[in-house]
Amino acid sequence: MSDKKILIDLRMIELGLAPESASGKKLRKLLSTIPEEDRRRSKRKFRKMWKKIYRSEPELASSLGAGKEKPSGNNMRNRRAWVRRKIRMKIDQE
Repeated sequence: MSDKKILIDLRMIELGLAPESASGKKLRKLLSTIPEEDRRRSKRKFRKMWKKIYRSEPELASSLGAGKEKPSGNNMRNRRAWVRRKIRMKIDQE
């Protein structure tokens, strides 16, 4: 694992988010190991973060599945990727 990925994962933990993994299955497995209240907080923080991204860049609406009641797997992957990308950009600015 590269230094950049480690820094991103550490920042995600600091923000209260579950560190990103390669697939949604691994992420769900990771989330299932933490207590319900912490899991709920982490999911809520993630949703807040991707919604901020969507509001700041509305052209991403279709790829993020904004407004859909049941977003596709591809939409979910895009959300994880954009959140990770924004965190990486913040780390690069520091």
